[in-house]
Amino acid sequence: MIIRPLPPAFQGDMMILRAELEYASGETRDLWYRFSASLKDRCTSSADPFVTAAVIHAMRLGEPVMVEGTVSPSLLWNLDRYMAAWNQWKPDLYKRVEIRAREEKESPAPATDGVIMGFSGGIDSSFSAWQHAKKLAGRQQLPLTAGVFVLGFDIPLGSEQGDYKSAFEKAKIMTDSIGIELLSVVTNFRELDDWWEHAYPAGLASVEKLFQGYYAGGLIAGDSAQYNFNSAQIGFASNPFIDGWLGSRSFSVYHDGADKTRLDKVIAMKDWPEALKQMRICWQGVQMDRNCCKCQKCIMTMLYYRLAGLPIPECFPIPLEDDDIRYVKYHDEATRGFNRKLINMAKERGITESWVRALEDSLTVAPKETKPPVDNSRMMKILRRFLK
Repeated sequence: MIIRPLPPAFQGDMMILRAELEYASGETRDLWYRFSASLKDRCTSSADPFVTAAVIHAMRLGEPVMVEGTVSPSLLWNLDRYMAAWNQWKPDLYKRVEIRAREEKESPAPATDGVIMGFSGGIDSSFSAWQHAKKLAGRQQLPLTAGVFVLGFDIPLGSEQGDYKSAFEKAKIMTDSIGIELLSVVTNFRELDDWWEHAYPAGLASVEKLFQGYYAGGLIAGDSAQYNFNSAQIGFASNPFIDGWLGSRSFSVYHDGADKTRLDKVIAMKDWPEALKQMRICWQGVQMDRNCCKCQKCIMTMLYYRLAGLPIPECFPIPLEDDDIRYVKYHDEATRGFNRKLINMAKERGITESWVRALEDSLTVAPKETKPPVDNSRMMKILRRFLK
């Protein structure tokens, strides 16, 4: 595979960074990022973001990579380790491939010592933003100065003036309240069609690296208690052991929050009113700028507030009933496992309320697992092209 970075382009007040990916078959596709042109002085001229974005893609295809641009040698060194880990864990899915560049040169030192993070407004990213903004992270403290809210990740392309705009505005209320700047980036990264749960840390790191000439590092807010895993459990979410290998000498990547449970995070943010009103946990609802209050993730999060003895926050506007819990739909065994853990935590605390029984019932009376909603955007594009 050839990664061919193209010159920056401008559309009105927007800037576009784009690379052409050319495969061994001769097929090509574009990978692009769009953001405010006011950020042009912060963005990098390095090909590091594109290489980072494509690493899982190249491993899945098993194609060596040639980058027709400048790449940090320290990043290539780190990515070789990153690929080795994935190849050991998932040898049937990912091959360790060679990545070369036309020029290997370290990126210049960043203009600031600030750190930028991916911020979606969910529990994990909100907790990381809160603890670093409030300087509560102890030895793990980072100089967090900005977040980036991405269109094209959990909120699909095409929603820029609808759900995404509304969700961004809610997230910005949160970040403004703790003194963090919030940037907006649009990308077609998901059109690479890699397994999202494996690819998104590299995708998020690539977005953060767009601005590596300005920021000194990027933070990935990890899922809870991720230190408690073994390689057989690798399946989704970021990874505290290898996320750092997505960085380079001039731009470190930090994994944050793996040492805290979801309960810890809920309790830590209990005095952040903007979060209690604006957090967005859900990705399955029809309206993607708010919580549906009916899916497994929404229900599980609401129950963590009950577990903590806290009122369910305003960001969940629909009252939670026992039957909502009892008939929650599970997508796979992993989501059932999360709720088994929640049941055990409730019992350890001597909680005997009816919701605990309803949660136990959900593991036996709920219908068979249902697959998460399918993103049909790519298929629709193909269909529209055919019908032209």
